[in-house]
Amino acid sequence: MRLYRVFKADHNLLSEIPYDFSLLLQSYAKNKITLGHNQWRCDCNAEITNMNLLAKVEDLEEVTCSEGSVPQQIVGQKVSDIDPSILCPPSAEGRKKEVLLQLLCVMLAVVNVFVFSKL
Repeated sequence: MRLYRVFKADHNLLSEIPYDFSLLLQSYAKNKITLGHNQWRCDCNAEITNMNLLAKVEDLEEVTCSEGSVPQQIVGQKVSDIDPSILCPPSAEGRKKEVLLQLLCVMLAVVNVFVFSKL
């Protein structure tokens, strides 16, 4: 016998989900979650944009970003269609660090190839 937990919160006036409650919803393997037709405020730190939570939502096509979302251009879009780089763009300093790490990786790869070719 399989037990299912059901959390139906569709067609309400919800705008956010607390982090702890999001973790609870994600923790059960057999959850049935509906969150569509709410007024979700989407931003970089919003739990409604958490991919682990969204993987468990049954009515994902009905989960959209509403007024108050950042950036404004995502208002009305399905959460599942939003590019994470739009929600959480890297800072200029973060981009510099990423480029430096990529260069370091390339240099290490070249050194590895050189070392292994000598063996």
